[in-house]
Amino acid sequence: MGGDNYSIVYNAILLVALIAVLFTFRLSAKQTVKMIAAWIGIFALALLIFSFRSEFLTIWDRVKIETIGYDKQDVVGKSLVLRQSEDGHFYITGRVNGQETRFLVDSGATQTAIARSEAERLGLDIDTTFAIPISTANGETTAWRSHIETLELEGLITNDHGVLIVDAMRNGNLLGMNFLSRLESWRVEGDRMILVPKGTSELEGS
Repeated sequence: MGGDNYSIVYNAILLVALIAVLFTFRLSAKQTVKMIAAWIGIFALALLIFSFRSEFLTIWDRVKIETIGYDKQDVVGKSLVLRQSEDGHFYITGRVNGQETRFLVDSGATQTAIARSEAERLGLDIDTTFAIPISTANGETTAWRSHIETLELEGLITNDHGVLIVDAMRNGNLLGMNFLSRLESWRVEGDRMILVPKGTSELEGS
């Protein structure tokens, strides 16, 4: 916690103490101590949440993915088979709000991530209210929240898709678990990745 945060706590405690003094002629010493302790606890909790807001938001995103598949949106379309590229990864070309871009499918990524320069080219609205510190293969960087109204991936379509906009990302866009969790199923068999939307036969589009 930085010096500014300690200053906030200190000033908050002084304020609580001042308020408490104003009521001492009506409250017993025991009641006054309880009131001061309660307000100090409230301020401390608020400061903790504010200081670690990005971590709490990340945890909440993970809880949503694990419990309800991030949101109630599904992927529709036909089942899709991706062929493994020479570098061992699976790539898919899609359209973000009508504009073409390319993704690397990454089941290790909690959320779909797009490089900031690419997000700006695609015209995505970036929520810069809270910065989210994240760790990547290239080190520590900062991410911001956004969403894609319509994401089309070679016949697979989903709407209102939450994404992270990453300031420094050298490996291109990542298609994360908050997309894969919208599918009926997905798996890797040899050099193929099979993506099956809900309510669709695996044979369709294979």
